[in-house]
Amino acid sequence: SIDTYFSGFVQPLPPLLPDSYSANFMQHKWNNISMTHISSGVIYSSYDKKRVRVDASFKPGNILSSLFDYNNVTDEGYLNRVNLNGKID
Repeated sequence: SIDTYFSGFVQPLPPLLPDSYSANFMQHKWNNISMTHISSGVIYSSYDKKRVRVDASFKPGNILSSLFDYNNVTDEGYLNRVNLNGKID
């Protein structure tokens, strides 16, 4: 459906997500100059473990896995992130 935007429009609340879930995604990144690539993957979120893991593939044969650990947050608000990059021949 299409909602018409008008002066009295109020943004709806975002949907509630379960504490732990996984979802597939596809993302197209570009900067209109020199960079463009499409990646697809899976995101896993665990509220109990306070971790988010993202596995993705991009370009032929390239894989990436990132683990975001919310148990290890710095005073500045940064969190520990581990990236693993690989290439499949």
